[in-house]
Amino acid sequence: MVDAKLRTIVTGVTLLLGIAVTPLASAQVVADGRLDNETLLSLDANLNGVPDVLEGRMGVALLLLDNHSNAFPRGDDGFRDAGVRPDEAPDPGTCPPGVQCVTAPDFSGQVLSPLNIGKLTVIFVADSDGIIDPGNPASDDSFLYVGLDIYNGDARTISTGQPPLVEGRDFWRVDVVDTGNLGSLCDDGVRDLNHDGVPDDWAFPAGGPADHPEPNGVPNYGVPFDVDGDGDPDTVFRWAGLPSPACDPATSFTDAQYEYYQMQFYACARGAGAQFVGGTKLAELHLRIRPNQQTVELLEESPVGLLDTWETRGVVDIPDDWIETYPARGVSSRTLLYDPANPNSRDVEFIIRHIESVAALNFPGNTALENRLLLARGGVRVIADTQADSAEDRAAQSWSFPVPQIEARKAVRCISTNCVLPTGAAGDGEAAALELPRETVSVMAEPRGTPRSDSPTLGEPLGPSDTFVRQIAALSGSRIEFLVEIENTGNVPLLTTVTDIVELTGGATFTPDPTCFVATLYRPSDGAGVTITPANAASFGLNAPFFAPTLSGNLSFLSGVVSGQPRTVGTLQPGDSCAAQPTLGDRLVLTFCGTVTAPAPCASNDVIRVRNTVRAQGVSDSLTTLDEVDTVDTPRENGANPPADDNSAIVDLLCRGLTIDKKVALCSADCATCGDFVDQLTVPYGPFPLCIRYRYTVTNTGEVSELVKIFDPFLCADAIGIPGVTLDCPLCAGSGEIVVPAGQTSAPIFCTVRFDSAAALEAFLARDDVPPAPPRTCGNEPLPGQTNSRCYSNCARVVGCATSLPPDVCPTASLAEDFDSAQVCGCCATIDVTKDAACLTGDTPGPYSDPLDNIVPGSRVRFRVTICNTSAEGTPVSKLRITDTLAGTPAACVTLLPGTAVFRRGAQVCPTPAGFNIVGTPFEWDLATCGGDLPPGQCVEFTFDVRIADDATPNCDPVNTVRVEAQPNCGAGLPPFWCGEDTDTANVNVRRVGPLTCTKEWRAEWDSDLNCQPGPAVIDFTSSLSLCDAVFPVRLTMRVTAQNGGELPLSVTPSDAILCSDCVRNTPGVTFESSEICPILPDPPPEPITKVVPAGGTATWTVVLRVDTAAAMRTLAQTCDLAIDNRPDYFKNRVTVNGALTGVCPGNPLPGSNCEAEIRVPDCALTIDKKVKCADDPDTAYANAIE
Repeated sequence: MVDAKLRTIVTGVTLLLGIAVTPLASAQVVADGRLDNETLLSLDANLNGVPDVLEGRMGVALLLLDNHSNAFPRGDDGFRDAGVRPDEAPDPGTCPPGVQCVTAPDFSGQVLSPLNIGKLTVIFVADSDGIIDPGNPASDDSFLYVGLDIYNGDARTISTGQPPLVEGRDFWRVDVVDTGNLGSLCDDGVRDLNHDGVPDDWAFPAGGPADHPEPNGVPNYGVPFDVDGDGDPDTVFRWAGLPSPACDPATSFTDAQYEYYQMQFYACARGAGAQFVGGTKLAELHLRIRPNQQTVELLEESPVGLLDTWETRGVVDIPDDWIETYPARGVSSRTLLYDPANPNSRDVEFIIRHIESVAALNFPGNTALENRLLLARGGVRVIADTQADSAEDRAAQSWSFPVPQIEARKAVRCISTNCVLPTGAAGDGEAAALELPRETVSVMAEPRGTPRSDSPTLGEPLGPSDTFVRQIAALSGSRIEFLVEIENTGNVPLLTTVTDIVELTGGATFTPDPTCFVATLYRPSDGAGVTITPANAASFGLNAPFFAPTLSGNLSFLSGVVSGQPRTVGTLQPGDSCAAQPTLGDRLVLTFCGTVTAPAPCASNDVIRVRNTVRAQGVSDSLTTLDEVDTVDTPRENGANPPADDNSAIVDLLCRGLTIDKKVALCSADCATCGDFVDQLTVPYGPFPLCIRYRYTVTNTGEVSELVKIFDPFLCADAIGIPGVTLDCPLCAGSGEIVVPAGQTSAPIFCTVRFDSAAALEAFLARDDVPPAPPRTCGNEPLPGQTNSRCYSNCARVVGCATSLPPDVCPTASLAEDFDSAQVCGCCATIDVTKDAACLTGDTPGPYSDPLDNIVPGSRVRFRVTICNTSAEGTPVSKLRITDTLAGTPAACVTLLPGTAVFRRGAQVCPTPAGFNIVGTPFEWDLATCGGDLPPGQCVEFTFDVRIADDATPNCDPVNTVRVEAQPNCGAGLPPFWCGEDTDTANVNVRRVGPLTCTKEWRAEWDSDLNCQPGPAVIDFTSSLSLCDAVFPVRLTMRVTAQNGGELPLSVTPSDAILCSDCVRNTPGVTFESSEICPILPDPPPEPITKVVPAGGTATWTVVLRVDTAAAMRTLAQTCDLAIDNRPDYFKNRVTVNGALTGVCPGNPLPGSNCEAEIRVPDCALTIDKKVKCADDPDTAYANAIE
């Protein structure tokens, strides 16, 4: 975004462009007679590093004319170089923060008199926000500053001597007559006190050398019109000629002369720099200073004829308070001589405030931007004269600075056509139409009561739907077209990028259609358009991929719409506001279309919106201009009334919704009166004739009126051709078109069917059965009852076209529609029976299942029967007939536990029906004793408990079968239990437990190598072990094996009271080395080791003892096993294994099993005589010891 604040600084050598970092105040220039303040950008009142002329601004234009050193003879300007030289001007490398710099040299001028024009400085500052109201000066803070660096007087000495000056008086010569001798110092009025032919830079300061006193107390700064050099410009006291070079005395000089300055400001200056030859003059000011008049005069028209005859069109009177000068008008002319408050002021300055308003007054039909483009190519001419006889001195400067500006605009319109209702009657082909795919549209949950309250004020009302506007309303399925307009409204080429984003609110969707994308370039923007395609884009300097009509990739405009990412357009060319025939810049218009949809359903308070925004960026060299979304940031947007952003377009989607309500009622035999209309109707089988009536109403839940038509093709087709069936239905001939306003319900339409017999009714109820009829749907749902010959369902469809739309609502070709069905059933009940069983632990049942597994002899089982009324036709059940059969093999393996039968309805416990049994004899359960009729969707149940016999085998496996017949409550006259039954079974699997048996064995390792350690000889496992031939010490290993002979795993724990006794543990010479049965001190395990023995499998436990002597073994045999054996030469112990079931239904406990083994103990002591001899001496006898 480049707003009105064009920060552009132009000097004779430098053009500065940019934006100040932190604008704090309005730009400041002051008519104080000190040109250097403005030229050097040296004023910074708030010390923030930003020159005051840049504060709060986009930019300034500053032009510096004098760029020559102070050499003699004169430079191009013919005058001194006080003030700023080029090396002092703002350096592009050290620009103020945030300011960009480029070079733009262009200068010239002519100075003939010492009193008129020296340096020319022009500063142009644009308005800070670009909104100009000439009638309200406060809206325009632009200004034009023109400064003239003058020098007043030619100081010469009366003395003819050369320096050093000893005596004499300073004298100021005024060039009152143009002698034409331009080569002399006299004519040029250049001060040269020391007569060295080199002009002096500046007058002596106040209080100068003693030999140069201050005449009349006036500081020696140079005084205009002081011919005799006495500091008084009003009278002439003396006159003297000067030594060589001689100058003629001005004998004709009088006090009536004056100094006259004219400033002309031009827009669209033609030519370049100081050589411009004119343009459109916007302002002209004249400042006259008379030595014999005490006030400075400011005139807005020339009192005398000057040289210029340039175009004067557009010049208007400028309000006095818009103009500031130095010297200020109305003050003493001596201000220019000496200003005590500003002793260094010796410059002439003009300031025109509100300069853009001056342009607006000149060109009242222009926009602020158009005027700024004119001012961007401006010029200033300054003419000065002493006697008004010619333009003795003049200076001119023009400028051209860039004004990058891009404008983006977004709009939308409707390109949709309205829908057309289906034709034809409901019986001749509309049935097929019900099955065709249809577009779903919004269905409101409730009617919309008030309009949306959040619709923004966009500066434009909702427009006609077929013209491009900022905001429209549309319907789901409407086709809309968006417009994007990108225009280069500045004066430089712009490399342009656009970002087009589709924002969706409330579930809205937008599906772009690439086939309708069109790009048109207008060059100039008010010229003829050219369609741009990828084929010709490059010839116009545009980016060819941008114009491809594709949604994919990452270069085309449409792909950017899908992704929300920026896309490069190419370069848009500027216009030329100053051409003989002004032209406008490029204008690129893009249009693309698509379909908008709303969600279904949508509620009355939903905001459903498609908002399309565009952001444009233009780049020219290092300058960037933006047109942002939701920001008033361009001249066109600022110029709107009220100011408004135009980068977005909105489509508000209105909800559409039709609901059809179809119900059916049972009527009197003459069809004159009917009962309540319901969705599901149950009719009795008589008396006949029997009459039913369908009712159809349509409610418009949307926001627009609908033109609707109702169809019921199934009813009309199915009733035809059945003997004894009569149909009176206006829908069969077509309902006609009905207008249903938004939020209202249509008047009802009725169709009546009469049945003369039960056969006619049964034939009608079966017409929708599959097979033989093909499957039917109602909308997207299958019709109910197609597999029930006692029920008939049919479907009604309503279709609607939006009608009577306001002009700002976009129509749609989509149909709004809805479906509803009604069902008629002959009176019958449908039930669902479920039989299952659960294990009882105490009186608490576990999870119910079928089959129920892991039941064992002695288990108790609870059977449950659940009966639910699933009648689709809505028939209640009043009574149940139940046949329950429980069988086992043999039958005695399962028995009913008396008094355990419980009948329930929810939490209600009901009386047990008389005759309850489980041996297959039917009994009846009258639901009147249990809360009354059972309606559809509700259930009852009963349970009873049984016990599995202790001697039950795996062949027991009880099976419980139940058959339930329902008595529908269809009124009197029907046979009992004539329709509605179901059967189910529950199975119980009985598992064999055990038997659990065990075996016990001993193994011995004895000291066969006489090393006093057991082994290596081994006597293997046996249940009767003899140690008579063994040499002690002996290691004894006991092994116990448990065998599971059942079908379920067992947790088995062994025990051995004798082996684990203290008697064994405390016998000297006996040590437990390891044990899985007996605890080993001092850290025995808390329990014997329990192992899971799988069904049909085994598990083993071991205990290892070390017996050091036969005597220890005899102690065990004689003292530790007396409980089961009193033989002194045998040791016997007994192991008991006990098993427990896990994860099964509790039943009878499993008996344990005992197993024994014995050890034969040596009955005498064994004495060993051991001697040794040398192996190499066979003759030597064995001895107790050898050497």
